[in-house]
Amino acid sequence: MQYTSHFTAGLPQLDIHTLSEDWALATALENHWIILAQSMGLKPSDWIDSQGDRMYGAVMYLSTDFDLEDTLKEDDAFAAETEFLSIRKPHALSATRFTVDGKTKAEIRILSSFIKRKVKSSNKKFAKVRDIWTAEDFRGDLVDAELDRHHAVKSTEEAGTLAME
Repeated sequence: MQYTSHFTAGLPQLDIHTLSEDWALATALENHWIILAQSMGLKPSDWIDSQGDRMYGAVMYLSTDFDLEDTLKEDDAFAAETEFLSIRKPHALSATRFTVDGKTKAEIRILSSFIKRKVKSSNKKFAKVRDIWTAEDFRGDLVDAELDRHHAVKSTEEAGTLAME
């Protein structure tokens, strides 16, 4: 599954240095959501499991990689190209590449999972659900690797390196 959106870089898309991380995350999440819906042939409001419970797509992990040497600039025509790299139910891993003339200027990876609330109106207890999804699993090893990395990062105290000031 793939979805591409096209833009011209301007005020909403840029920060002082390059592509705005907030805007890029919102766009990557929107595209991920679109291909989730396409993969099931259902609009998100119809994501209901076999027990009749409402399902939600939740982000488990995401990563960003911005080219700070060759940045996206004002007036650049660019694309946000999103594709599933892996599906291992109930998880989906996507990559959104922000490209100018075919050159990637930034990439965001999103690992999502289908969940439902165990307690109505509460965000404290969730259950993962597989039975809503009809798309075929593929390259499950990529989801497993991201889940391993996600769990490893959760247990570390390192703050990471500063990308820009």
